[in-house]
Amino acid sequence: MKKQQILTFFAASLFMIGCGGVASGDKTAENTTVSTGSNATTTEPKPVSIKAIIKGLPAGQNIVFEKKTPNASENLATASSDDKGAFKLDGKVDHPNIYRLIVGSSFIWLALEGGETINIEGEIIKNELKSVKIEGSAQSQEMMSKLLSDIKGDELIKYLNEHKNDQPLVNFFLIGRLDAASNMQQYQQVKNQILTAYPNWNVATEFAKNIDDFAAKMKNQPAAVGSACPEIKLKDPNGKEIALSSLKGKVVLLDFWASWCGPCRKENPSVVAMYDRYNKQGFDIYSVSFDGLDDRTMARFQSNPESLKAQMDIQKKRWVDAIKEDRLKWPSHVSELRSWSSNVAQQFGVNSIPRTFLLDRNGIIRYTNLRGAELEAKVKELLNAK
Repeated sequence: MKKQQILTFFAASLFMIGCGGVASGDKTAENTTVSTGSNATTTEPKPVSIKAIIKGLPAGQNIVFEKKTPNASENLATASSDDKGAFKLDGKVDHPNIYRLIVGSSFIWLALEGGETINIEGEIIKNELKSVKIEGSAQSQEMMSKLLSDIKGDELIKYLNEHKNDQPLVNFFLIGRLDAASNMQQYQQVKNQILTAYPNWNVATEFAKNIDDFAAKMKNQPAAVGSACPEIKLKDPNGKEIALSSLKGKVVLLDFWASWCGPCRKENPSVVAMYDRYNKQGFDIYSVSFDGLDDRTMARFQSNPESLKAQMDIQKKRWVDAIKEDRLKWPSHVSELRSWSSNVAQQFGVNSIPRTFLLDRNGIIRYTNLRGAELEAKVKELLNAK
């Protein structure tokens, strides 16, 4: 199973969690991975002093102050909490960057430039950070406030547009909560802002390069936002060929999934509920399964066609059983039963699942990789579009 990353290097971004993905930390850092480069242009290290009182933090809890790098974490200082949940630590930072405090199983993220004296008050309930107030670093307070409020989707887009001329580190961190393919304008905006703020920082230049490379690939990809969705004609479990174009005139969720994909199966109940709510208004789903055997696996059975058939039958049964178990009631279920070797995977550039494309009534791709409330909001938007 594979994991797709949005702008994988040096971006303060969230991973798009697919099969094989691992989320880390508590709610404030759910699915969050900060990649901030270990070879940044350095200046004279500046001291940072941190005092904190965290209600609910047990005595003797180890606290770690660290900087994240692409492949590791750099420990800058450690401390231990007293019986009141208080601790103090001092460290040095060599460049404006995203840092964090590891407090038990929770993270307190900090946007630091160096020279700060910081006071933190917070509360942990049942090992989860519920509130935090940070004095001495306005960007850190703003960043944690937005993480605790779980800002995302259209709300986050509006927020970034309102702050395009300030708080570059906060915006650099939060931009990863947006899908790059659907929100390239916001990525370009943050790229320009971070380059202007820190023109000699190699993290910023690498971030910019990856955004530009990603944008160039999008232009050459047939399944890009704003383009007509390529045709798909595949067979359902009964051998009947179903064309994606047969759903034209409806708002269509093109959903790539598989029976073995845990995140896909976890998402299915909300997709079913959405289908029930909006199908009569013109919403439909075209599901493409990546069950089956890939080229490498099939090669092992070249000399034993009977075993190959048995294996393919098993794969098909898993697909059909998952459709029944998850009550995926729409009729458009298709598959090549070729796993990651499916031609359609190459055609759409899909290398992780779940992966979705939301099409308008004219078959134009309008959004990609949305889930939950964000997906439902866009479905309603397209259904009501004139």
